[in-house]
Amino acid sequence: MLDFDAGKYAAYVWPAYGLTAIVIGGMVADTLARARRWRREVEAREAAQAEAAAPVARTPKPDPAPSAEPQSGTTE
Repeated sequence: MLDFDAGKYAAYVWPAYGLTAIVIGGMVADTLARARRWRREVEAREAAQAEAAAPVARTPKPDPAPSAEPQSGTTE
């Protein structure tokens, strides 16, 4: 079926296959790590955007304290 006999070139072929497998594995790992980072960054940006777009709860201003001066139009 498959012939894995590399003959006199085995010392060159098998290390090349091994190095290729390591490089491809590293590329896959790097791609997955970048995808996770990208997803976290997008979620953080969406959360910040949603927070900025959310209405701000405002408390009503308290009525000013009545002054000690008499109001106009009243006599003392």
